[in-house]
Amino acid sequence: MSLYADDYGGWLYDTEHWQSTVGWTDYAGNQCTNAYLHYMGGSADAQKILDMRTCPTVENQHGGLAGVSPPNASIFTYAQCAPNLLLNGHYQAMHNVPTDTSAYFYRIDIVPKPAEFVVLCDVAVGSGYHFTQGSLKSGIGNSEINDRHLGGINMLRGDWHVEYVEIAAVKAEIALSADEATWFQGD
Repeated sequence: MSLYADDYGGWLYDTEHWQSTVGWTDYAGNQCTNAYLHYMGGSADAQKILDMRTCPTVENQHGGLAGVSPPNASIFTYAQCAPNLLLNGHYQAMHNVPTDTSAYFYRIDIVPKPAEFVVLCDVAVGSGYHFTQGSLKSGIGNSEINDRHLGGINMLRGDWHVEYVEIAAVKAEIALSADEATWFQGD
């Protein structure tokens, strides 16, 4: 993701489709399987994307992933943040861009507090490919996610470090106003 952002002027690929293993068109108009796949080495394929979007703990619980076909290909446990953006002096939930699609794009290089901003995090199996400040509550609010890592989740932050965060701290950040919740402030 970091290399992609470096190549594309700070932009991260669409939060709804970052984990896709089906064909799409990139910014340059090229057809490809996944925006991040060519950054993973010459032999990377859709299986690498499936592995990337699934917590190893969950893979082990399900006996591993069975490639790109059932039974476990649809398991995913990491979601990407659709951040709050500054508009008219206040932060508010990001809207899809362009407005006639389900796509959410943002620039990681202008996040005001990258060491606090959440790029990706653990969510409950199947709860969504992306989350907002408001929707993350449902993504972490069940026993499956609470039990996975002993009461916490892993987060990839905007400066590209990974951090273990206890569920109580996540719930406290979610409860803040959009203007106070630095974990979700995208610009």
